[in-house]
Amino acid sequence: MNKRTTAFAVAAALAAGWAIAAEAPKIADERVDILVKEIEQQQRAQQDGQPGAPQPDTAAIRKYALNQLQSVEVLKNAAIAAGLDKKPEIQARLANVQAELYAHAYTEHLSSQITVSDADIRRLYDSLASQVKLQHVKFDNEATANEALDLLRKGMSFPELMRRYPTDNGIQDAWMSVQQMPPEIAETVNGMTRGQIKPVKMPDGNFFIFKLADTRTDPDAPPFSQVKDMLAEQTKQQRVQEEIFKLLREHGVDPTM
Repeated sequence: MNKRTTAFAVAAALAAGWAIAAEAPKIADERVDILVKEIEQQQRAQQDGQPGAPQPDTAAIRKYALNQLQSVEVLKNAAIAAGLDKKPEIQARLANVQAELYAHAYTEHLSSQITVSDADIRRLYDSLASQVKLQHVKFDNEATANEALDLLRKGMSFPELMRRYPTDNGIQDAWMSVQQMPPEIAETVNGMTRGQIKPVKMPDGNFFIFKLADTRTDPDAPPFSQVKDMLAEQTKQQRVQEEIFKLLREHGVDPTM
């Protein structure tokens, strides 16, 4: 077969829809490993709580991940060949993606450095499972609240104080979860012992005097062993957030926005 015949055969093959296989881009194993890990984590998260859910097919996932990365690599190279990497908008978007990646990596680094003790987990469990009976008297001004506190110091009992200032005292004998209270009240109650009395000023300007009448563990709370792992992770993530918020504030960034 001469050169002219060969060229004709190739042209005919292409016209018929045949393709000459090209070598796909080489992808580093580390990149494939990372994508496989991410896909498996997503699948496990979707299957969480589904008894009998099949385990991820790692071989199939790896094949899919390699194909995805090769596809992206081809398009990336085409974009660079077209000069898109020189465009300011593309460079800015790349910088944003890079910053997000480093931020996520640092968050994971913090999480790996934080240890949570059984005592830490138990304290969180106790605070979540704790219920209280809270008696209170409400005042619309600080002067009257201070007058009432002075009466308590002089020996007046709390029931007597409640009768003396009966305005809008609400329900006094219900068991309540501290976690469901307004932050100002919860913060006060968390530091109290049974029988202790404390005043607190509310954001609306009203004043309360609280007495911690009784405490108990919620009878419907799940056993500690059942929620221990979840609470450990919750505690760790809370500490990670605290560290991140501290770092942001140190660099003039408002973490609450």
